[in-house]
Amino acid sequence: MTFQIEFSASDDVTKALVELGRTEDVKFSPDNRRLAIAGFIKNKILIVDSCIEETTIRKRVTLSNCITITSPSLRSPHGLCFIDNQTLIVVNRDGEAAILTLPQVSDGESIFELSALQTIHANEAQLLKAPGSVTASRIGLDLYEVLICNNFSHTVTRHILDAREKFRAIRNEILLQKGLAVPDGIAVSSDMSWIAISNHNSHSVLMFRNDSTLDPSSEPAGILSNLSYPHGVCFTQNNNFVLVADAAAPYVHLYAKTRGDWKGKRDPIASIRTMDDEIFLRGRCNPEEGGPKGLDIANKMTVFVTTCHHQPLAFFDLKEILRKEVGHEEKCVPYGDQSAPVGVSSHKELSLDTRRSREVLIRVLLQADARINSEKAEIDAAYSKQLQSIYQSRSWKITVRLRWAYSLVRTLRQRIRCVLFRGSSARAREHSQ
Repeated sequence: MTFQIEFSASDDVTKALVELGRTEDVKFSPDNRRLAIAGFIKNKILIVDSCIEETTIRKRVTLSNCITITSPSLRSPHGLCFIDNQTLIVVNRDGEAAILTLPQVSDGESIFELSALQTIHANEAQLLKAPGSVTASRIGLDLYEVLICNNFSHTVTRHILDAREKFRAIRNEILLQKGLAVPDGIAVSSDMSWIAISNHNSHSVLMFRNDSTLDPSSEPAGILSNLSYPHGVCFTQNNNFVLVADAAAPYVHLYAKTRGDWKGKRDPIASIRTMDDEIFLRGRCNPEEGGPKGLDIANKMTVFVTTCHHQPLAFFDLKEILRKEVGHEEKCVPYGDQSAPVGVSSHKELSLDTRRSREVLIRVLLQADARINSEKAEIDAAYSKQLQSIYQSRSWKITVRLRWAYSLVRTLRQRIRCVLFRGSSARAREHSQ
């Protein structure tokens, strides 16, 4: 494992990592100062203070303080993502999606029991069913687009959250469905042009072009192949590469786009070993386990991190991997300020983010309009069908003479009232004269 970066951790962090048990997902905060790790079996989230330092000689990762998050809303937490530096969304295989406001980390280890700020529910309105992974992107106007893989209903749902209403979900819909078979990981490119979904049962990552035509019947534009059981997936900041964690092999696979996009089928250009045989075999409880699960890249794009049960954290030098394995000299993207949107790490990129935000908002509005028209057509058709069933019913046919008689009586009454009204009006005029 030539590219692994050794990290130093405080005693509290080391103890918390050992006690975390089986892990599933790991994510950096937008400012890279925190790591969140999902403790699947023990229903908790570990938040660790992280510091990545780079010199001309080496890179160093320091993990100092940590907090453990518990909550009634954590039920087999499987996927997680920072919405901003203080807000985390966690999706639970045995529950729903909880949005949590994180406390500040102090010296030592602290345990906090939190109540969910908001919950995206597993019901007909909000569409969740065994959610397993999640990604969030800021789309402008304090709105966030959240995409969630629902493992066993084989769908990806889209939820629009409004930060002005404490991240309440103001829209929910099924975004993707066709061809999905246990979608287990999801990522959106930083320019929001592509969506990558690790598809467990097809042993591949499906690449969807993220435009206004996207709907549940959409086919993938590209496929990343030659995988065992893909889990975590992540775009590099410049969107030229995708990393995929293989849960059934001790590797993270590296893919490169060609001719400016991800269309077509492709194999990895490199496979990076992330653990030795001893750790891999220790987690090899079945043919689908043993390798890395969670995966994320630091915004500076020089380091990536993985997690799994028997190796809760491991860091790797992405810049060196690209240089030696691919011959690619990567220009480092500078760290953004803490207020930057997820996926945007420099002010120079904000114009691109604004354009993509406008495109996403237009797409959401167009799809909402299409959905309203579709629902109106369905209501009109249902109403027409109901009328036809009434007209064809036995009771309608039996009462036809009664309705005719009632209509005749009503007409006669109206005519009598008119005659009486005219007579009274005429008498009133004669009396006045």
